[in-house]
Amino acid sequence: MMSFVVLLLLSLTTLISVETSNADRSVKQILARENARLGMLIAVGNVQKLAGPDQKITARAEILGDGNFNLNSKFWTGLWDSDLAGGVNPDPQWLVSGNNQDPLTGPTGSSIEIFPETANEAAVRVSLVQIDQNSPQAGDYAFWVSDEGVKASLTARREAVATYNDPGLSAERRATEYQAAFGVGLDSFFVGVDLDLNNEDFANSLKRVFGFDDLPVLKDSSNNPLIPVSGEFIETRHNLTTVALGVIENPANGGLKKNLSDTGFRDSFLATDETQEFLSVKGGVMDVESGLPSRRSFSGKPYHSPRPLLTEVVLYIGLFHTDSDGKLRIRYHVEAEFTNPYSLPLRFPADADAAYDRGVVLLFDNLPTITVEDTASPTTTPAVTENLNAFSAYSAFDSRRTINSWFEISPLGTPDVPVLNPGEVYRVLEPDPLVQKRGIARDFGTDRWSDNQNTKPEDDSTIQITAIHPTQGVTLTVVPYSPSGSLASRPPISRFEELQFDDFVIQKTFNSGTNPFSRLTSSTYEREDYLFAYHFRVKSDDTDLSSMKDIMTALDLRDPDLNASEQFTDIEGVQKDVSSILEPSYTDPSFIIQDDSNLFSLLDQIMDPTGRSHANDYRDAFLYDMPDGEVLSVGQLSSLHIYRRSPRSIGSPWGSTFNEAFDQYYFSPKIINPANGDPMLASPAILGLENVDLDPDEDDAAKELIVGSFNINSTSIEAWESVLSSPILTPEALDENLGGSTSVTRSAAFFRLPQYQARTDDFFVTANQIQSPDRFFEQGIRSLHGDDGTLQLRQLAENIVLKIQERGMPFSDMVTFVNSGLIRDAVDDVGQTNGGGGIPQINEDIMEFSNVFLTQNDILTKIAPQATTRSDTFKIHAYGATTDPVTGDTAGEVWCEAVIQRLPEKIDGSDPMTPATSDNLRQFRIISVRFLADEPS
Repeated sequence: MMSFVVLLLLSLTTLISVETSNADRSVKQILARENARLGMLIAVGNVQKLAGPDQKITARAEILGDGNFNLNSKFWTGLWDSDLAGGVNPDPQWLVSGNNQDPLTGPTGSSIEIFPETANEAAVRVSLVQIDQNSPQAGDYAFWVSDEGVKASLTARREAVATYNDPGLSAERRATEYQAAFGVGLDSFFVGVDLDLNNEDFANSLKRVFGFDDLPVLKDSSNNPLIPVSGEFIETRHNLTTVALGVIENPANGGLKKNLSDTGFRDSFLATDETQEFLSVKGGVMDVESGLPSRRSFSGKPYHSPRPLLTEVVLYIGLFHTDSDGKLRIRYHVEAEFTNPYSLPLRFPADADAAYDRGVVLLFDNLPTITVEDTASPTTTPAVTENLNAFSAYSAFDSRRTINSWFEISPLGTPDVPVLNPGEVYRVLEPDPLVQKRGIARDFGTDRWSDNQNTKPEDDSTIQITAIHPTQGVTLTVVPYSPSGSLASRPPISRFEELQFDDFVIQKTFNSGTNPFSRLTSSTYEREDYLFAYHFRVKSDDTDLSSMKDIMTALDLRDPDLNASEQFTDIEGVQKDVSSILEPSYTDPSFIIQDDSNLFSLLDQIMDPTGRSHANDYRDAFLYDMPDGEVLSVGQLSSLHIYRRSPRSIGSPWGSTFNEAFDQYYFSPKIINPANGDPMLASPAILGLENVDLDPDEDDAAKELIVGSFNINSTSIEAWESVLSSPILTPEALDENLGGSTSVTRSAAFFRLPQYQARTDDFFVTANQIQSPDRFFEQGIRSLHGDDGTLQLRQLAENIVLKIQERGMPFSDMVTFVNSGLIRDAVDDVGQTNGGGGIPQINEDIMEFSNVFLTQNDILTKIAPQATTRSDTFKIHAYGATTDPVTGDTAGEVWCEAVIQRLPEKIDGSDPMTPATSDNLRQFRIISVRFLADEPS
């Protein structure tokens, strides 16, 4: 009995000891949990204090470049202050526990592995901060703030796949997706997993993914849960986030961006009447405008004024004597090519004269003064001198006093007005050589060479024709057609000045030989008898892949007043003459007529072999995209003409201050949701924080966030690859033969002309035909597809990250990033980096800056809606531990995670559109908190 009692007491003692021990461990664990919470709250406070102001730049420590960070601190998040001049101050603050941390040396003192080692990356380690050992909560805490904005966003924008499958929006899907892709590519994260990213069920399932633990709710194409291999999946967390949201901040000046979708918004930079005209819905056609702008008022400002481009002109001139009336006469014939460079039709002014279908009139000025003389008998035959700009036989107001040509551009469709189709090259011949072979006649002088007056030259005498040109050169002016009124007083559509030609002397035999100077009557003189010609063309030789480089990048042909004597600066900074682009085939007019092989050459990139016809045998020349619907990407401003500036300034490295458009503006148009009739945001890249009003407002950034915000200071190759390879649903390519499929998902498509490409029923050609000269300007899409495309895209992402790391510091604003040309250089280096690795160069054997020549601007158009230079979503990893006061050993450990989000509103409730400073912070909100059952894994 006593033994039983002793055993019972011993058991109770043991049980009490165990329970006491368990209770003690439980208390220690609770205290560790509080220490972890303490670490998390300190981290939240640090982020609020340090990242709350505007013009704070974030990036990971690896942006410092190899050798400047410890492997354990590679993923530390740094905060840089903008120096307000395009750079950053050199001493960042690091969002990790401990004081005065340095990523080069790594954590100081005791440290903790706060994120585990993976197959390819070292563990993230941070310093432990000791809590007073005399405190009941004696122990340690640590934290690491992960920058989520430098990662690819798994769920962001994918919901648009389901939204735009609504029958009421299906017609708008292309125009939307071609500017703001419906989510990033995931192939680099889920290798070997077949994901149908265009599947509506998959898009809807993503709505239930709030963290990585929720991924099994997703199904692959075989309806299997999406459960990646554990070790690989841990590593993706450095490069993939569930979603990152961003404040629509102006990083260059602070404050929030202005919504350029507000048609009433104006400022002194780009939000002008001209820009809003460019952005407006045009109803499928643009009217040709005329009149020259004031260089003083428009220089360096948007100037949207649709006009055709005059791309080639030849003026044939013949001079002869008619025996029937003793007169000297001149005949001329003009041919010209006009190009509609836009992706919308150009409509010319309606013709009030029903007898004609005229479009424009081409005027010639500063032509030479010509003297015709008989060198054998100068005393009896009067020399005749005539100014070709003012024929003396006609009054000052007679249209015959000058050389001009009334060009018919035949009507196209209804109404019965002259129209040029999008991208159309239209060759005009005036007069029609099938109707009037002799050309247009003018009397040359008022003196006569006649038998009656004994002033007629003897047969076989030499007639000398001497031409002396004005020093200012020939001027060509295109004016609108009108059946009445002075030609010279009409507002010009375009003008080319100071085209230089040489003086010349021509000698002909009078009344004998081949092509004699004398004719029985004027009707016997035909085009083949012409003596000299003036020719100029826009340089566009499709056998020279660089021939249009300056036209597309340096000299904007949309400028209605081009002076051949002036200069421009090319993208290498070299000064060139405008005359090198507006090139005469020869400067000697007497030789042009002898060698006409260069006239309207079929080797020109811009050409039309059939005159007076809208036949489809011209070579398309889509040079500029014209919005005629919702604009979502600032990259679309690339096609906006800036007067007296290089074309495509916005988005290109030569854009200078105009690239501040990426900092100052964004687009957030509103449309009606067909499902419920309510207003909705048209852009999948924008999230509304409150009810959506139908009318966009310039201050909408105060109540909106960027969905899938991507920090261009990202040093994650996988993230860049994912963002660049955003899949886009397109129709079948013309040469794919997929059975007419209209749902081909392309993982890396970039659009030069997204508005045009969304409207056209034709699509594009793949790499098999992309190098054909007929294709260079015919399409507005470039797709990197197939095995080569996958390798090119991967190397492009690697090149971008390498160049960011070589810079050694983050970009403080988008204007600096765009002007650096970093993306352009990264594209150029594909196929050349590290010996090329057998990867073809992206733009090999393609005409430079043609529509299929992948440029920096094409890439920016795709990423601009979500591109930022900082992050506003952060994940805090916190650790807490308690210490045994007797042994000093760790008695309890807890890990926790929290997601925090920066919002537009400020803590003090002041106007969110104004800059947030260290004294007036934007508010952070804790989105989620979770305690982990074990250490991160």
